[in-house]
Parts: sequence; C-alpha cells; structure tokens
Amino acid sequence: MAPKDLFSGHCREYACYRPHYPRQLFELLAHRAPATELALDLATGSGQSAFALSGHFERVIGVDLSRHQLRHSRKAPNLDYLMALGESLPLRRQSVDLVTIAQALHWLNLEFVGREVARVLKPGGVLAIWSYGNCSVGGDVDEVVHRLYEEVLGSYWTPERRWVEQGYAGLTLPLAGETPRLMALRHNWRLTQFIGYLQTWSALQRYLHQHHQGTLDPLWQDLAQAWGDPARRRAIHWPLTLRLFLNS
Repeated sequence: MAPKDLFSGHCREYACYRPHYPRQLFELLAHRAPATELALDLATGSGQSAFALSGHFERVIGVDLSRHQLRHSRKAPNLDYLMALGESLPLRRQSVDLVTIAQALHWLNLEFVGREVARVLKPGGVLAIWSYGNCSVGGDVDEVVHRLYEEVLGSYWTPERRWVEQGYAGLTLPLAGETPRLMALRHNWRLTQFIGYLQTWSALQRYLHQHHQGTLDPLWQDLAQAWGDPARRRAIHWPLTLRLFLNS
C-alpha cells in the first residue's frame, strides 16, 4: 500500500509552524543511545528532528518519501537526507545507534518498519517514537479549537489519527519497550502563528480539498475574538508521549 502524503502541498507552512521539540528530548536520546556515531530520523518531513539530532550525533540521516518536504528541510554539515521508504532502508545491518520517528509512526506500515528498524539498529540501539496530542491555550480559545477539531474536521481525520490520540499505546514491535515518558511542548505564539499551526493539520488540508477557503472564515473570526489582541503572545501546551524501544 502506498504511504499517504498529506503534507507535500503545504511544505513551507509545515516547516514554519509546527512546534519545535524540547532540547531536553534530544539530550536524553543522545544519552540513551549506545554511541553517537549515527542517528536516523524516519519520516523526517522538513527535518526538524533530524536537525536537532545533528547537534548530538556525528552523522544524521533524515529519510522521507516526499521530495517536496525534503526541499524545505533544515541543513547541517553532518546531516544528509534520503528520499526513501521507511519500510525499506538503504542502510547496512546493525549500523545505526538511534532511530527516531516523530509524530509520524501512524503514517507508516508498522510491521515492515519494525523489521527494518530491528535490522539497522546496533545491538543496544534505541528506537525513539513520540507523538503530541491536541494543544491547550485556555479559556474560549480552547473551545474554538475543540469545535474545529471535533465538529468541523471530525470526519476528515484519517483512522490512523487514533494512534496519536492514544499516545501510540499498544504498539507491538520486535524490540524491548520501556515505560512511556510524559513530556510537554511549550510555545508562546501570536495569533497568526497559532492559526498557521492549525492550518498544518492534515484533516484541515483534506477539508480544504473539498471546501472553499472562505468556509472557515467564521471560525477564524471566533478564534480572533477569543484570542484578543492578535499581537499578544499566549502560552500553548501540547502533551508529548515518548516511547523508547531497545534492540536487545
């Protein structure tokens, strides 16, 4: 089955408005890996996680099937990108210290990816999978976002979204899993940044394929009213679940 690509049409927005992961996350991953020679970021998209890993590993490879996403990827001297399937990696057996899959496992074939990751990881190598749930701002803003998520876009979320909502609970992989770790994403954004983030949602992109852009204008107006001064920065929180698996 061909992988779903719901992001190539808005790569620039995706690169600009997706929340950045905390520095402590990548420090933890570098500490847990058996060495820091090679890290591999699957479904890397615009390379957000791969770029962060490049500050902790001698070499990083970001893999994605979307040529358009890779064109907008972040660059570093020790960071390379490959256009390839996560289920069929052009890498040697037992050559990778750390494999990461950030907010993307639900788009991949779990059975094939699990086998490939187990093949390329060194003994003691680490697979790190994380996802973040819906955001929280507080007050009337949350009510408008909930209305967008559930009432407007409810039928446009793909079935795979349930994995994200459940924090990837119940995963079965050919690796030894650890107890999930709970972390948080935090950003202070203005209204335009927050709307930019909402517009990267895959369900919203599916919605706009069937509806005129102006259909959502009343909702954006409600959001602006709930937000107040558009220049005001509001604290936004996302719950993040990190799952680590060891190649023992």
